[in-house]
Amino acid sequence: MAPTNMQYALKYLRMGFSVIPCRRDKKSLIKWEPYQLQKPTQDEIRKWWTEHPDANIAIVCGAVSGIDVLDCDSQEAYDNVNEFYLSDTFQTPTSKTPKGRHLYFKHRSGLTNKVRAIKGTDIRTHGGYVLAPPSKNGSDTPYYWFDGLKPDQIPFAEWPDELFATLQAVAAVQRAPKAPTPDVAPEDDPHELFTEGRRDNDLFH
Repeated sequence: MAPTNMQYALKYLRMGFSVIPCRRDKKSLIKWEPYQLQKPTQDEIRKWWTEHPDANIAIVCGAVSGIDVLDCDSQEAYDNVNEFYLSDTFQTPTSKTPKGRHLYFKHRSGLTNKVRAIKGTDIRTHGGYVLAPPSKNGSDTPYYWFDGLKPDQIPFAEWPDELFATLQAVAAVQRAPKAPTPDVAPEDDPHELFTEGRRDNDLFH
């Protein structure tokens, strides 16, 4: 018999993650902000999943769980990250999502939650969370860990320095005033920065 979602949630808690119950649309079923700073108790998890046995499992990112997640929303987005920033031997816990994949990294301060940090990718750190296997989306498509890349099989990788610096640079561009500058022309979309064909030039600027 397959483990229940409650059993998975308790297992994630034992692994050091802060976990919360979510609906199929990724909305939290509880007031989840306190669990950005402290992990739930086993009794809380049992209560939540007794009331909502089919609830999805979300892992709260940031220091409370010791992880950050790079959410690649398509195979193309992952291929772009993999080609430019990850070595041939790079490995870190990775889950398959309905459309792409989640790459789990050891938490490192200096990043903020960003949508489309690099084209097709989101960052989830303190103040964010991600659905974890065996959660399912609204179309009943499950999340699952890639073989050999489960968090109880390999350690969380450190953020590669160049990838981390790029994500910080993109965030700085997105926070910058919208007025034109010599380095970023008005027609430049910040979300297109650091993509194929322009990465080196964008890093220079």
